[in-house]
Amino acid sequence: MLWVNGVAYSRFTRLTLNGNRRALVAVEQSWDHVRPHFDTGNEYSDISFVDAGYGIHGGFKGHGFAETSIRRSHFVRATMAGVSLGNFNALDIWVWYSTFDHCRVGVSNGGGAGNFHVYNSVFRESTYSDLFMGNTGGFSARGNYSARSKAFFTSVGVTNNPATIDIQHNVVIDPIDSRAIGLGNQGPGLIVDNVIRSGSSATSSVVDWTSAIDADVASIGNTFTVARAITSNGRLMNFGDRLVARSAITAAEPALPGTLPNRKRSIFELPPGPDDGDRIQQAINAAAVQNGSRPVVHIPDGRYSISRTLSVPASDVQLVGDGYGTMLGWTGTGSGPVIRLSGPSKATLRELQIDGAGRAHGLLVENVDQVGSRVYMDQAQLRAAKQTNLFVDGLDNTYVQLEDVGYAYSPEAVAVKVFGGPLSSAGHPTAGRTNIYSGASSGNRVSYEISRGARVLVRDLWYESGAGAGFANVHDRAVFTVDGARISSPVNGSPPAFDIANLIGRVTILTTHIDDRVTIRGNGSRANVLAMGVFAEQKASSYFLNAASPPAHAVLANSRQLATVWGNRSTATKDEGEIDPVFIEDMLNQARRERAGPLSALSAGVTDVRMFRVWVANGLNDVILK
Repeated sequence: MLWVNGVAYSRFTRLTLNGNRRALVAVEQSWDHVRPHFDTGNEYSDISFVDAGYGIHGGFKGHGFAETSIRRSHFVRATMAGVSLGNFNALDIWVWYSTFDHCRVGVSNGGGAGNFHVYNSVFRESTYSDLFMGNTGGFSARGNYSARSKAFFTSVGVTNNPATIDIQHNVVIDPIDSRAIGLGNQGPGLIVDNVIRSGSSATSSVVDWTSAIDADVASIGNTFTVARAITSNGRLMNFGDRLVARSAITAAEPALPGTLPNRKRSIFELPPGPDDGDRIQQAINAAAVQNGSRPVVHIPDGRYSISRTLSVPASDVQLVGDGYGTMLGWTGTGSGPVIRLSGPSKATLRELQIDGAGRAHGLLVENVDQVGSRVYMDQAQLRAAKQTNLFVDGLDNTYVQLEDVGYAYSPEAVAVKVFGGPLSSAGHPTAGRTNIYSGASSGNRVSYEISRGARVLVRDLWYESGAGAGFANVHDRAVFTVDGARISSPVNGSPPAFDIANLIGRVTILTTHIDDRVTIRGNGSRANVLAMGVFAEQKASSYFLNAASPPAHAVLANSRQLATVWGNRSTATKDEGEIDPVFIEDMLNQARRERAGPLSALSAGVTDVRMFRVWVANGLNDVILK
C-alpha cells in the first residue's frame, strides 16, 4: 500500500491503513540504493494497520529499516506478522505501547534478519507466536502483556549461534502451548521478573531454551504455575523463581497510552522582520505571557540564523518545528547557547534542529534540579560535538529519561557525560538518575563518562566505532548498569571498552555483546563489578580483567566467547569469582527496579522538560542539563 524508500528522520502518524484482506503489505520500508538516503530514524505512531499480510514489512526490497520507532500503533489480523524485519541492517526496531490483535506473529525477523526490542505492548491471541526469531542477534521483550496467544517468544529450530536476549517484566496469561517461550540458540539469555500463568492443562516446561550444543540462561525472580518450568541443555542459573497456583495470578490487561488529543493550544507564528533570532524571540516572549496554557511557538520549515541566544523563561512554552527541515543555526560570535531554557521549566521542544556551528553550545537547560524533576528526550539525535553530546552536570534530584536516542560522529568528544551533584558525590542517597532506554550510536571517542556519584542505566543500545576504543569510563563513585547492549569497538585498544578505575560503587554488565574487554584497575577495595550473560568476540584472550589492587569484588558468570572449534559459534567462558545469589541480586537491583513508562504530569515548581525528535549537532556541548 505504501513504499517508504530512501526516507530518513521522518514521521508518519494518525493514519489507518486497511488492507481489506487483499493487501500483502501495508507499509514496505526498504531502501533500493538509488534514492539518496539510507532509511533510518523514522517514526510510525498512532497508526492502525488492519487486515493486511504484514503491517510494516521492513528491508525486504533491499536495505534499510534501521533505528525505527513504532509507538502507540495497532496491528489487527496481520496474517503473516504485524512488524517483520527483512535484512541484516534492519537493526534496532523499537516497538512501544502498541497492540497486536489476532495476528499470526506480532514482531518477527523470520525470513529475514535484524533485531527488535518490544516494550509495554499488548498481544491478544497471536495464532503462532507474539515474538519470533529467525536469525540471532540482540533482542529484548520488556513490560509486555500477552493473553491467550499460542506462545509468547519462539524461534526457528535449534542452532549453534549465540544471541543476547532479555525477557523481563512480562505478563503472559494462558498461552495455548505449554511452552510459552521456546528458543533454540546459545544465549546468553536473562529471564527476570516475568509472570507466566500457564493453561490449566499445561504440564511440560514453560521455558525451553535448548541449542544445538549448549546454552547459557539465567532465570531470576519469575513466577510460574507449573513445576520445573525451565529446561536448558547448558548452564542454567536459577534463583528466586516462585511456583504459585493459577488462581493466585489475576493480572489485568494494562491500559496503554492512547493517541494524543488535539488540545487546541494558542499558536504563535513568527512575526515578519529581517532578523530571524529577533522574530523567534518576540514570539517566545508573547507566548510566555500565556504561561500555564502550554502555548505553541511554531517555527516553519527553513533555516534560521541565530546570532544571539534564544531565551525561554521558566514557563510551559512549546517550541515546535516542522521536523528535520526546521534548522536553527548559530551565526553569533560567542559560545551561545543557541537556546537557553530557564528552570524550573515545563517547556517542550518538538521536531526541530539546532546547530552550534562548532563554536556554540546547542541547548542549555539550567536550574532543573528541584526535587521530583524530570527531563525527557524521545528520539533525540545528538551529533558532532566538540566536548559532549549530552552533559548531565551535577544533578542530585532530577530523573533524566531518554528513549530511542542517537549520539554519534563525535570523534573528539564524550557522547554522554554524567556527574552527580554535591549530595551524590558525597555518597548520600538521592533520587537523581539518568536512564537511557534503547538507542544507537557510533563514532565517538568515548560513549560514557560516569563519576561523582552518578547513577546511570543504559539499556538495549547498539554502539559501533572505529573512532575510539573506549565505550565507558567509570571512575570514583558511581552506579552504572549496561543491559542488553551491542558494543562493537576496536579490540585491544586503549582505553579498553570498559575502563573501571578506583570505583566506589557498582558496575553491572548484562546480556551484552562486546568486541573488546572489561578492565578493572586502581583501588578495588570498594568496587563491585558483575558481568553476566556477556558474549565476547574473542577466542583465547581473557576479556574480563580484574587488575585492581586490592582486587575488586568482581564476578563473570554465564558468559560466552567465540569458539575455537569448527562448527560451534560460541563456547561457554569459565565463571570467575563466587557465584553468590545475594551478591548477584544486589548487583541486579538497578536493572530490575528501573522501568520505562508513560509520562505523567508533575507538580508545580519542578522541572518537566520534554523533547520529541530534536536534533542537535556541532555544539561545544550539544545539550547541557545543570
